[in-house]
Amino acid sequence: MTRAIVTIALGMDPCYRYGLKSISLYAGRCGSEVIIIDQDIVGAPKSFSLQKVAWLQKLHVLQLVNEYDEILYLDSDILVAPGAPNFFDWIQSKDPCSIAMYNEYHMGGRDAFIRKLPGSVFKVTNKDPSKYFNVGVMYLKKGNLLSELAKKDELIEVMADGVPCPEQTYYNGLLLSNVIPVLELPRTFNFMEEDSLDVQSRLFQFFIHYAGYSFRQRKKHKRSKIMRRDYFELFHKGQSLKYFLLTICMFRDRFEDSLFAMSKKIRKLAGFGKKVLR
Repeated sequence: MTRAIVTIALGMDPCYRYGLKSISLYAGRCGSEVIIIDQDIVGAPKSFSLQKVAWLQKLHVLQLVNEYDEILYLDSDILVAPGAPNFFDWIQSKDPCSIAMYNEYHMGGRDAFIRKLPGSVFKVTNKDPSKYFNVGVMYLKKGNLLSELAKKDELIEVMADGVPCPEQTYYNGLLLSNVIPVLELPRTFNFMEEDSLDVQSRLFQFFIHYAGYSFRQRKKHKRSKIMRRDYFELFHKGQSLKYFLLTICMFRDRFEDSLFAMSKKIRKLAGFGKKVLR
């Protein structure tokens, strides 16, 4: 059985260094191939921002099940803890499933996202769902219906309409419209900050997801700062060179954060990411 762990890392955000390193180490422990999508494979419109280009690449992730029997997709802003179990082995012990994700509906407001989907694309009869899945962690098996139904032109339309979390809401719309079963993952496999207690418990989870402003004290704090500290705490705990390496990485991250911010400004000035009137 062929398996791959896939992630997307477009641009030069220094936080990816820690996510990709932990994901690559994890793939080695699982005995699976690791695939890093670091360029536009799908073919995004030239007007798209870097963020939208990255979102669009998840269509390619869905299609990788044509080449592998099983896919585990992880956002690159995820740290996989060194003690995380082999996901592929773990899921074999559950009821047979073709798709598995974490249900974040309880975080609130997700039904409003679904309502904003264009009616020309979706015939969702249940506009008040009890499930809304986070696509930062996705398990996909060959033959799953979501991979067959997702279309580039539809996702681009959803993005153009300003739907919140567009690729995530689009996939959830497909799941609802077609009544596609999904195995709900336990939170430890996609651990985001949901309340203040989560800040202290995050290092005891399997997949730590730094989505949005998770685990940051203030919005001005760079994601690379908290991911850097957590990475060294998880992977270099007790090592004598830990603080020396941490200091070197801190200065490198600050420099690369500045470059990343500059690159986004240049891209915006060049006309990328501007809203296209329809």
